[in-house]
Amino acid sequence: MTDSVCSVDALRNSGVAAGQSRSDRLGRRSTPCIRLGASGLALESQKLLQKGLITVLPPSLEKIIVTSPSLVSLWGEPSPRHELVLSFYLFYLYLCVFIELVLSFYLFYLYLCVSIGLILSFCLVFDLYLYLCVSIGLILSFYLVFYLFLAGMFVFTMYVMLLTLDDFTPTNQDRLVTPGLMIRPRGELLELRFSPENTETWDAHAQSLDTFLEPYNDIYQAQTNDDCVPDQFFVQEDSAEVRNHPKRSCQFNRTVLEECSGLQDRSYGYQSGQPCVLIKLNRVIGMLPGKEGLSPYVTCASKKEDVNLGQLAYFPSNAAFNLMYYPYYGKRAQVNYTQPLVAVKFMNLTMNQDVAVECVVVSNNIAPGAERDKFAGRVSFKLRVSDQ
Repeated sequence: MTDSVCSVDALRNSGVAAGQSRSDRLGRRSTPCIRLGASGLALESQKLLQKGLITVLPPSLEKIIVTSPSLVSLWGEPSPRHELVLSFYLFYLYLCVFIELVLSFYLFYLYLCVSIGLILSFCLVFDLYLYLCVSIGLILSFYLVFYLFLAGMFVFTMYVMLLTLDDFTPTNQDRLVTPGLMIRPRGELLELRFSPENTETWDAHAQSLDTFLEPYNDIYQAQTNDDCVPDQFFVQEDSAEVRNHPKRSCQFNRTVLEECSGLQDRSYGYQSGQPCVLIKLNRVIGMLPGKEGLSPYVTCASKKEDVNLGQLAYFPSNAAFNLMYYPYYGKRAQVNYTQPLVAVKFMNLTMNQDVAVECVVVSNNIAPGAERDKFAGRVSFKLRVSDQ
């Protein structure tokens, strides 16, 4: 509520100041006034009274000041209407503060919930990864321990088995009843095809024989092996727990092969159409072939009766594997062992004809090989000499 009242200067000019007459107040031109609210008027009036500028207030001004809610402490208690307005104002103020506090607590609650949710989500994901890692770790650990156990069992069983084995002699030896035979050169699929006039067709055979016979050189044999007594077994027994190692070996000189030694004819007869084929008896540990001083020997013939091999020459001449090269004690015990050989030279083969040859070992204590096994006590191969 506002009334038309004047400022301090207007009050002065209006004759409110002390000592002025009504005529003076009426004759003086009044200063323009401004509209002040109840609170503004109260403040201005209070300042004037304190400074002593006014001593008497007009009735209307006094009514306004007294009824103004801003001057309750100065002029006394307000009316019930003003108390109601003030109560609503205070209620509104407290309500705003309460709402602000509620909103603050609500926002804090939301922030706390989101934070806890994020933490729980992280923990959940972390727990999933942790569970996955732990599961994988347990699985890998199980298989690691499992395979280590299997490996340990394998190593243990191998160790126990190796304790029962001899480094030089087989403990359980399934020795063949009939040892096999093999030829040199072997050719391709045991087929020897060549032309005396074409060096390239037989040069590989000659080189193969050179390489094979290199350990049989007389000088090397004299340095490494013994000159043994022929036609008897060269037995070298161990003395109780003392092993007779390394075992000695008997000499087999290359010169024994004579025309097939490669010393006289570097082509081994292939250049002249009279090829040499070396035959060896496969090694079997502890085997004693032949008895009563009779050595096993080799004989060769055509597999087909209508094909004539012609004249054959054997080197040594008896085509025998001498008994002094037996028994064989194994590669580790008998390091310098030299396997005995028999050379067969085909003197007059038919040109441009495939000849199937079969060589068989004959002994008084070696059983003949079965027909189904073409290498048991025998060896079969083909020869073909071409004129081109």
